Amino acid sequence: MNICGVLVHCAPDTTDAIAERLAKLPGVEVHLKAPDARLVITVEDTGKSSAGDQILEVHRMPGVISAALTYHHFEELGATPAASANA
Repeated sequence: MNICGVLVHCAPDTTDAIAERLAKLPGVEVHLKAPDARLVITVEDTGKSSAGDQILEVHRMPGVISAALTYHHFEELGATPAASANA
């Protein structure tokens, strides 16, 4: 499982349009649209694309000024805390 939190800064008056485009990307969820043209999103790996590829797609969107990784969590699927502690 690969989950990334990303802060996206948008050009003025593009926030709604960019949020709509982001919501259509696989593994991307828009959590907050701030009035100062910022979006808080999460990006996860999917069966067809990696979170890293989706973040690069966000960077390339017209109207996106920046996309900063603010949180990252990765763990192997099926891993349990007890199994990790004994390794």
